[in-house]
Amino acid sequence: MTHEVIHDIPLGSLKSDNIRDSVNEEAVKGLAQSIKAVGQLYPVRVRREGQEFILVDGHRRTAAQRLLGARTIAAIIEGEAVTDAAAIQKAIVANAQRECVSPLATARAIARLMQEMSWSASEAASRLGFPASKVTKLLSYLKLPEELASQLSARGVGASVAYQLARIEDSAQQAQLAHQVLKGAITRDALGGELKRNRMSPSQVNGKPTTRATVLAGEGRSVSAAGPGLCLESFIELLELVLKKARAARAQGLELGTFVRTVRDQSRSN
Repeated sequence: MTHEVIHDIPLGSLKSDNIRDSVNEEAVKGLAQSIKAVGQLYPVRVRREGQEFILVDGHRRTAAQRLLGARTIAAIIEGEAVTDAAAIQKAIVANAQRECVSPLATARAIARLMQEMSWSASEAASRLGFPASKVTKLLSYLKLPEELASQLSARGVGASVAYQLARIEDSAQQAQLAHQVLKGAITRDALGGELKRNRMSPSQVNGKPTTRATVLAGEGRSVSAAGPGLCLESFIELLELVLKKARAARAQGLELGTFVRTVRDQSRSN
């Protein structure tokens, strides 16, 4: 059986893993008082990187010790070298049940992990032990304007609300509904009802009446179409046309982004 050794390491050599964006100051002050009274009961966990240590678990304990003016902190040094991606994955899992980690910080960490490992959202969910829907909703934070995402996250707005807001294409409507959410004037369920009512609503495109339809396909996926006098038959025709073009693009080896831009440019030139 392997026994973990607790070391006193210099606080000056300890760096954050950049998983979280902030810690609750009041919680840190309370923890500092507890440590001052009874000492640091639980060591933090770190990994070695050259002459420095990267904090894996124990952000609030570290902040509290720094508040107390301590020069060292009790820590367990991870025995094996790990990659940045492995460290991020471990930190996300360690912080999964902790309210002190904001949804925006978790979303950024997951996105970084996906980039490092070339994982899809579903692969990241599987590796982290999260439901796929949770990862999809968390990543919705990154689709919102940065300032809005920061405001929602700071107020503790859940990822499911961010997911609903991110689906709104009209930026003005998105900002208006987000403002109501921040004021507490609209609940998550009420927001969903508002979006549902607008899912097939008439609008104007190039001065012509048009109808937009959005079909939810599960796991955060949806298909949208818009056009004048849109009905089920014309909706099917439109999907078949796009499908034909998408298959031709796949045969040419095009990526999704390139395909979308190509179709858009062709539409503008017609």
